[in-house]
Amino acid sequence: MRRIACISIVASLAVAGAFAQATAESVDLGEISVVAESWSPVALAPGGSIAVVTESDVAASGATNAAEALEAVVGFHSGDYGYAGSVRAPSFRGASSSQVLVIVDGVRRNDARSANVDLSDIPAESIERIEVLKGGASSLYGADAVGGVIVITTKHGGDTKATISAENATYPLAVGGDASYLASAQRLGLAGQATIGAVGVSASASVDRASDSFPAVAGDGSVLVRDNADLLAVIASVGAEAPALGGIVTASASGRYADMGLPGTTGWATPEARQVNADARGTVDYTNDTLAGGTLVLDASAFGSWSLMDYENPATSEDSRHESVSAGSDLRSRLFLGDSVELPAGLEFRFDGGESTNLGAEYRTRLHVGAYAAPVLSPVERLQVSPSVRFDWYDDYTAGLTYALGVSGLASDSLTLKVTGGRSYRAPSFNDLYWLDAYMQGNPDLDPETSWYVEAGAEARTGVVDWSLFGYARYTEDLITWTDDDGDWVYIAENLDAAAFFGTDAEASLDLGGFDVAASYALLLSYSLAGGKTLSDGARMVNTPVHTIKLEPGYESGGLRLSLRGSWRSERYINATTTLDPVFLLGARAQYAIQDSVSVYLDADNLLNADYVETNGYPMPGMTLKTGIRITLD
Repeated sequence: MRRIACISIVASLAVAGAFAQATAESVDLGEISVVAESWSPVALAPGGSIAVVTESDVAASGATNAAEALEAVVGFHSGDYGYAGSVRAPSFRGASSSQVLVIVDGVRRNDARSANVDLSDIPAESIERIEVLKGGASSLYGADAVGGVIVITTKHGGDTKATISAENATYPLAVGGDASYLASAQRLGLAGQATIGAVGVSASASVDRASDSFPAVAGDGSVLVRDNADLLAVIASVGAEAPALGGIVTASASGRYADMGLPGTTGWATPEARQVNADARGTVDYTNDTLAGGTLVLDASAFGSWSLMDYENPATSEDSRHESVSAGSDLRSRLFLGDSVELPAGLEFRFDGGESTNLGAEYRTRLHVGAYAAPVLSPVERLQVSPSVRFDWYDDYTAGLTYALGVSGLASDSLTLKVTGGRSYRAPSFNDLYWLDAYMQGNPDLDPETSWYVEAGAEARTGVVDWSLFGYARYTEDLITWTDDDGDWVYIAENLDAAAFFGTDAEASLDLGGFDVAASYALLLSYSLAGGKTLSDGARMVNTPVHTIKLEPGYESGGLRLSLRGSWRSERYINATTTLDPVFLLGARAQYAIQDSVSVYLDADNLLNADYVETNGYPMPGMTLKTGIRITLD
């Protein structure tokens, strides 16, 4: 069972339990490393709504990438285009994907060119831990932390073991029309880790392959074949950590290559379009938690990345190439002043550059310097107050000051109350500022999107029943919108719109030993305030369902694990007047451990063969069966 709600409460209570003795030794975040703790929402934002996904959660869920690993987090959604290799960009509480910040091993993944992140590019084999902070957090993490922050820690060593996994996807209801759907997609995953002396090392790799077509579901329930959907993708990563200079040096590197077809929408198919994605990333980090008698923790890192997206469409000569680089360094510290004051602070330096067939002839660059301070105060036992402030300077737009205040208190040994609020922002991307083609034109005079937010809630752990309930409100202005003011079919980026979001996240889990169940409900009321509209006009934002319900019961006995997963979403607007129908999705998973080191599974998606879309114009596959095996060698 994916007990994400429970784990988030445990982590929060671990911090809350240290209120009376806030020293470096007393803050227990479980298996989190000192490096990860420097970026941890649990450590930096005790007043926020936080979920934690562990390595064991990822393995139990059957997730193959970060997007799938986060599906059980209430309020989370990732867009999907249906075909293998399609972008899985994150969203929380109605925020756009460019308003959610993703950090991997202390480095932001949101690039300056597009501001988006594809979570499917982060394979499950490499993930050690994911922490999610829902709500604004620019005062801690800088730009783009409007709707939430996803902090991912990858593996860097540990107890010696190796895992091999293999999976095959079948579309059983379409096999009668095309026998190739018996083996429509395959995945091979490899991972290993070891400790050699004092040095920890890890490595992982995955290969994904998909055939040229897949069967989506048409409106009448029949098979709708989507061609030009093939994929070949390879992702690899390595990590290491070792003691040095009185501290620990951690290093990681990863690379990806993907060649895929792009089928286009049902109304505008692109049977010859191809895209190649490639990237390489590296990070080196030094941390020391023994300075000043253990009261000062320093964490310094340097990073660099390169990425490429190359698109070709021979049918229309719509070829485009986008190349991006980034490099920088971070210095973070945590100072413990007595038993009641902890002072996290940091500096960030970053360079982003990029060139593109759609960004003009000039090579685009961005320089950034940021600094923050986020004291965590414990004025009385069982109470934490966490103000934070940050200043960011960019050479191509004005960001300025962001701030937040959070309060967290233990109402009892099992109940924690929280409240937080502040200001955050989203940076205009290079695409927003400089994009140029026959139909779209960027605007170099854009301002950042600015947001104010507040949330309050409670979470509890009783040992059998765990639950959390949070309510929130968010107002965002200067939303970047592409508009055609003069009717010439050229859309220009402008700061025109505003929006308001109100909602509730509720989740609970029950564990009775062999039987468990997790349930969640998300209420999201989103209002467009563009063009002078008010809340009373009732104009909804697109792609934001009002109601989302998820239920996942499970049963385990011996080596057998059975689970169901059901989700229901209410209708969503795709424009000012048109909505998508509500959708109910049902899935199931059976996993059996043949022996301690070998397990097999059968996983079913869309058991009811529902006709639905995640992104308008891109129908999703029908019933899908995945069979797999996982071998662990200790």
